[in-house]
Amino acid sequence: MDERKLLLVTHVVDAYISTAHPVGSQVLASRYRLSWSSATIRNVLSHLEEEGYMFQPYTSAGRVPTHLGYRLYLEHVHVARLNPALERSLSSMAEQMASFDELRELCRILSRLTQEVVFTVTRLGSFTTGTRFITRKPEAEDPAFMRDITNAIDALEDICAALETEIGSITQCIGDGQTFGGACSVLLVRVPFQRSTVMIGILGPLRMNYHKNIALLQSLIPKP
Repeated sequence: MDERKLLLVTHVVDAYISTAHPVGSQVLASRYRLSWSSATIRNVLSHLEEEGYMFQPYTSAGRVPTHLGYRLYLEHVHVARLNPALERSLSSMAEQMASFDELRELCRILSRLTQEVVFTVTRLGSFTTGTRFITRKPEAEDPAFMRDITNAIDALEDICAALETEIGSITQCIGDGQTFGGACSVLLVRVPFQRSTVMIGILGPLRMNYHKNIALLQSLIPKP
């Protein structure tokens, strides 16, 4: 993919995550101070739509990223820099947690920071927090999203068991209909816990703050 197309995919995803509205050429030109003409931007957006990276929800609307667009975005996303004090605090909590209560408290903190559902799956069962945030999102009006996220929450243990061997440092499931559903995104990390490891995940819509959420999960990974 050429640099211009990649830049527009990145900008469309960024803008859509921020606004939850389809992104048009005028928004792109003004928000990112692009020097290209509106006609040039529309032409490139049209090609990207043909290639499957975005779509128009209705005629004359702006564009919305597809699964393919989000995945390309994540290949090139720059992870946010957390406040150093916050990063040290989360890292220390992850390193020192020894009980299930401490693990649940870490999940609650992550949920408040991300405004997303956060879950953990251990050999003794699962714990989920932050479901109250679901109804505050524009996606709550989308039946497909509500179906997928509620099904995913109900089946967390089975889904994570199926992914057991695939979870590395941070694993991304973006609109994967075989796992958490086509309308959801999940970021998963494995961290040390009680002489073994435990999975912690952030579950939300495709339109989540990947910059921040990946940085938060990275802070839980032990430093070499």
